[in-house]
Amino acid sequence: MRKSSLGLLLALLMLLPSQAVLARGLYIRDWISVPVRLAPADGARELATANSNDLVEILQIKPQWALIRTPAGKVGWVRDRYLTDKMPKALLIEQLGLKVTQQTDAINRLNEENKQLQKENREQKYQISMLSRGVDSARKEVENIKTASSTYLDLKAAYDKLKADGAGRDEKLVRLEDENRRLKTSQRVQFVLLGGLLVIFGFVVGVLLQSLRLRPKKPGFRL
Repeated sequence: MRKSSLGLLLALLMLLPSQAVLARGLYIRDWISVPVRLAPADGARELATANSNDLVEILQIKPQWALIRTPAGKVGWVRDRYLTDKMPKALLIEQLGLKVTQQTDAINRLNEENKQLQKENREQKYQISMLSRGVDSARKEVENIKTASSTYLDLKAAYDKLKADGAGRDEKLVRLEDENRRLKTSQRVQFVLLGGLLVIFGFVVGVLLQSLRLRPKKPGFRL
């Protein structure tokens, strides 16, 4: 079955244009080494060896033979039964192993990133906790400020009232001082007037007494 399918594949390759044939590549089958010969004959001189898993370039197709170019650049003929279009199992295993290694490395990187993210998450939670505490403290401070502001406003209102009352008392005091000054001035005027009256009265009395002394004395009258 495999020989018939490979023969069909090679037959199709023979029908393809030369450029398509040159671009076509096949694998050497699993677990074998194939002699690369100078001519399409089993007795022809061996030029090189194509190993299992090698991807060789197909240059020309003949019945039961194919002209190939090896990965090392050697050109020669090999039996077509050693060629396959399916990737060899060993190469598949190698590639799968490489993928497993790559995926393992990716998993390890993801684990490291996950650890870093968990660490950053813990740090962020701590920062959020500290910020929450700061917010609570700020709220308490705001409440204290509000309370202090209310007390301040009450004190200011009381102060303004006392100040207004004091201003009223100051006005009364000024009026009383003005009244006192007017009273003192009035008293001084009264004292001056009284003194003047006393002087005038004394003068009048003196004049009267003087006039009485100057009058002729009548008999029987003595002053």
